[in-house]
Amino acid sequence: MSLNIKPSTLSSGSVTTSQPLSNLKVESKECSEERTIASGSEFSGVSSFAMAMHLSELNLSSTSTQFAYYSDNSLAMRASSQLNFKTKTEEFRFDITLSAESLGLTKADFADPTKPMSIQLTYAQSELQVSRKISIQEVQTLRTPQDIFQDLVKGLREVFKDRGNKSVSYVLDSEAMQALAQSDPDLMAAFSQLIMVMAMINLMKKQGEDSNDYTIYVSGKGKPYLDIQEEIEGELVNQTYQFNITVMAPESGEAIELPPPDINSAETKQ
Repeated sequence: MSLNIKPSTLSSGSVTTSQPLSNLKVESKECSEERTIASGSEFSGVSSFAMAMHLSELNLSSTSTQFAYYSDNSLAMRASSQLNFKTKTEEFRFDITLSAESLGLTKADFADPTKPMSIQLTYAQSELQVSRKISIQEVQTLRTPQDIFQDLVKGLREVFKDRGNKSVSYVLDSEAMQALAQSDPDLMAAFSQLIMVMAMINLMKKQGEDSNDYTIYVSGKGKPYLDIQEEIEGELVNQTYQFNITVMAPESGEAIELPPPDINSAETKQ
């Protein structure tokens, strides 16, 4: 007679979830710069040129993790999400002053010849990029050394119920041996005592008589769980260009055309 004793497992569809663990981190950077260039040969007809630049960057990162458990409190699912979002803002302002003469303008082109002409141009654009990646995998787990030890104890308890002639042996799969290798010294000492008890039972077996041979099978395979990972990357870039153009009023009115000199009259006077 052989006894096949396997570790008990719970098959339950009920799953409980825990509160998600989250972490939020925000970083910001800013940079400003201004430059002014006086009139010169670099810009023909430009009296002055000024540029102002303002750059700002905001990084937002967030991580959250949520767990789900079976009714026996073993892990059923772990879902983690990571969000990385970056925003960039670029603002450029150009202040340009021109003379009316460089553009060929006269007082007639100005609504008020005593005041300069102002022109403002604004250009803005935004670009958004978002990527999402999800990975799902099944993770195999190991049972604890305490669970394996308890299964051996339960198996021996069933064997001791038989008062007749008997023998007992045990079989551990690779996962069970791997789990026991990670146990503490006290548990390994208790495990050695169980082995000695089995050896004593086998020594007490009467040879040549009918006997019941028991085998205890113990598996170290734990319940697998789903590991779900989500990663979201986003970047938003805002660019703004502003041009402030000032055209100075002409310093004098339109040129007065003088009649050409009379050459014949000049020769008569001589």
